[in-house]
Amino acid sequence: MMKRLLPLLSILIVLSVLLSACGGAATPAAPEPTQPPPAATEKTEPVATEAPTEPPAATEAPKPVTITFYQRGYIEGGTDAGTVSTDKAVQKFMGANPHITVNIVGIPWTAEGDTKLETALAARSDINVFRVTSPNLPRYAKQGILSEITPFLTEEDQADFYESGFQVATVDGKVWAWPLWVTAISIFANTEIFAERGVELPSLDDPWTWDEFVSASKELTFKRDDGTQVFGFTSSSKWGAVEYYPLMYIDGGRILSEDGKTFVQNQPEGISALDKMASLALEHKVTPPDFGTVDQAGVRSQFKDIKNVAMLMSTPGFLPDL
Repeated sequence: MMKRLLPLLSILIVLSVLLSACGGAATPAAPEPTQPPPAATEKTEPVATEAPTEPPAATEAPKPVTITFYQRGYIEGGTDAGTVSTDKAVQKFMGANPHITVNIVGIPWTAEGDTKLETALAARSDINVFRVTSPNLPRYAKQGILSEITPFLTEEDQADFYESGFQVATVDGKVWAWPLWVTAISIFANTEIFAERGVELPSLDDPWTWDEFVSASKELTFKRDDGTQVFGFTSSSKWGAVEYYPLMYIDGGRILSEDGKTFVQNQPEGISALDKMASLALEHKVTPPDFGTVDQAGVRSQFKDIKNVAMLMSTPGFLPDL
């Protein structure tokens, strides 16, 4: 949102200054002559006029503006892909708009980060721009926390996005955010663990069935000689997480009806998918103990740092950190 929202804000500020500086009083039209001009009787010398002694008033410079931007996953001085790209985007924006200062407040993808964001939003101070997840956007819009962006959406803006991108940001017929990204959820594999256990990777030409996935997850769940417990599969699955949502659709069900107005996960196809998800932990024992409550930072650490998980369902945004 920040990358698209802030340039629009700066344009509005600059335009308001230009319009106020350039707008002058209208010059009345000269009246139509009612008599023909008198004939010249003699040659007259041109009358000299004095040059203006004061220079024209300079255009007023834009007033300094400070914007506070809450960014998920940002770490001041960090070298991860998300932090580096955020720093570059903000620096480029401030270079193009020297009167605007952007203060970045980093908040983690954890319960602590949720609390920090919610506290700032409740206080309604020292926060101007922030990233919002699609599950939370309707709640924020109905609470009056967000500013509607519909009046600022140009045809050029809309041409930059697929129509479905704005659908997820629309509540009660109004658009409340610029779409940041729409992603395809993937399953990451630790190929070293696969090789260690002799499990072949699936392919697009020869994908796994659900039963084959469960069988592979079981084979990839084991305890090493040094006592390290390795699990076959995990995903960020705390309340509000979306990375495991594709599992909701495996038997043809869906979470909401196509018009987005009715909860339909309780239909037979949806219940079947939920049962299969639960069986990974309760029956097959192929997930870490925190499956169902763990956040994104936790599962990524298990996969990348601790390396005790063979498969992780997550977003492609994790790739630069691997």
